[in-house]
Amino acid sequence: MESNLFADSLSTIHGSLFFYLVVMFREKDIAIKCPHCGKEAVFRSAFVFLLKEQKEELERTHKYTGEFLEYENGYIHNKYPERFEYPRDKYNGMAICCECSYNKEHILDWSKDFYYEFSVDETRVWAYNRDQMVALYDYVASKHRDMNKYGHHYDFLYNIPRFMYTKKKREKVLKEMKRNFFSTQ
Repeated sequence: MESNLFADSLSTIHGSLFFYLVVMFREKDIAIKCPHCGKEAVFRSAFVFLLKEQKEELERTHKYTGEFLEYENGYIHNKYPERFEYPRDKYNGMAICCECSYNKEHILDWSKDFYYEFSVDETRVWAYNRDQMVALYDYVASKHRDMNKYGHHYDFLYNIPRFMYTKKKREKVLKEMKRNFFSTQ
């Protein structure tokens, strides 16, 4: 059985709150496989989690559309209230592909949609976007791994399975990443 240690370990540690606050409410786009052509597309979640201060800043500067739902220590911002209803549609958003001009509503399927994913010894590894995959590649390739130099990728790299950057597996992991994502086109 295939597993995803990054997602499994975080969801075990943080429970379902991990998916709500870290994954679904990301303001950044998630790279997915285009449902139409299979090339790289972006998924924009319909929902973003905001702290009270962030919501107040948006209201003060009039830089928001949609509606807000109070949730624990903040708010859930529904960017497309005419299309999606929370919590029923919490994994919904928009899939947008520059290659084939696909631009439609999409339900995120964690087991199939990630564009930047690969498997090493029955372990599925994925990154949200190319920037994160490049950070992972650099981190695995490095002999001196200082996570602090990777800034906002710290949490992602902290949860990467240790076997990926051991001397025994490092070359296999780097070869798989190069083959899938860094080959010249």
